[in-house]
Amino acid sequence: DKLPSSTFLDTYNCESDPLPKPSWAQRAKKQIYRPTYVLNHYVHYSTVTKGLVKSYKEYKELNEWYGTYYSEPQSIERFVDEKEEATMIHTKTTKAGETDFWTTKCKLGYKPKHGFDVCRVGFPWPENYKEMQKEDNLVNDLGYAYNCYPNERVNKEFSPNLKEALKMVLDGKELVSVEERMRT
Repeated sequence: DKLPSSTFLDTYNCESDPLPKPSWAQRAKKQIYRPTYVLNHYVHYSTVTKGLVKSYKEYKELNEWYGTYYSEPQSIERFVDEKEEATMIHTKTTKAGETDFWTTKCKLGYKPKHGFDVCRVGFPWPENYKEMQKEDNLVNDLGYAYNCYPNERVNKEFSPNLKEALKMVLDGKELVSVEERMRT
């Protein structure tokens, strides 16, 4: 269970790789499209865009190449800077049984018996993780091995804004946009 004082955003803000993501992660890129361009979206599957559903006749009328497969043109997509522009928090389903013996499995030096016999509880690296790794400081104060990296923008900006908005809702106050709050 998540801590009652934490939001789901806080709970899932723990990725296996720090930002910026390694180049191999481009294969798992996430798209952000203009809403008028996207006709349908399937989570973890293909996005149905206007380009994808364009008919043979439409391609011919526009004098464009028509093939047996479709990929978005370079002009439609670009990679974002996950530190400055956008980020995606991956939620994970963890069944209760997958956290059995976490107090043992999450200690530094634990040797898994097989590929699924690993720590499934996140222990986020502090902000100064690079210095800590150089010093072989790999565990928290309780001896649990750090195993994931929080997005600092989520910690410093998104989560506090979310908590403030939730508090306003719970207190029966009207929500105000971030831009509006910054002006006052």
